[in-house]
Amino acid sequence: MRLSFAIAVFILAAGRAAAQPAPMSPEPTAAQPTQSPGEVLSETTALWLGIGATAASWSLLAVGAETDHHGWAAIGAVGTFLAPGTGQLYAGSLDGRGVLLRLAGVGVYAMAAGLAGRCDESCGGPLVVASLGLGFYVWGTIDSIATAPAEVRRHNEQVKSLSIVPVIQPDRSGVMLVGQF
Repeated sequence: MRLSFAIAVFILAAGRAAAQPAPMSPEPTAAQPTQSPGEVLSETTALWLGIGATAASWSLLAVGAETDHHGWAAIGAVGTFLAPGTGQLYAGSLDGRGVLLRLAGVGVYAMAAGLAGRCDESCGGPLVVASLGLGFYVWGTIDSIATAPAEVRRHNEQVKSLSIVPVIQPDRSGVMLVGQF
C-alpha cells in the first residue's frame, strides 16, 4: 500500500514539474560543443607530470623488490613503462617514439635473457646485449619526458584556431564562427 502511494505521488509530482514551461532567453545562446575546444596547457606541468610519475614508479619498483613485495614491484615495473608518457597524455598526445624505444629496450633485454641461457660463465655477450636494452629503455624514458613540453606547445597552437559552433534559439538557428588569434 505504501509503495503504490509513493509511486503515485512520484508520478504526479513529475507530471507537474514537466508541465512548467522553460524560461525563454532573449539573447541568442550558443549550444555547448560536445567536446571543449581546449584550453591553454602548461609546459611545466607536462614536464613535472612525466618526472614525478616516473620517479614514483621507479621508487615503487625499488621498494617492492627490496622488501619482497612482488605486487608492488610489478606495479612499479608497469609504471616505469607507462609513467614517462603522462606529460604527453596531459597534452592530448600519445607517446609514440618514447613507448617504441622502451618497447625495443624490453625486446632487446628479453633477447639477452635468451642468450644467457645458451652461454656459459665466461660468455659476456648477454651482458652487452642487456646493457643495450637498458640503454634503449632509458633513452625512451628520457625522450618521453623531454618531448612533453613540445607536445604542449603543439596543443596550445591548435587551441588558437577557428571553430564553428551551432547556435540554437526558439525562433531561429544557425552557426557561429569563433576564433582566437
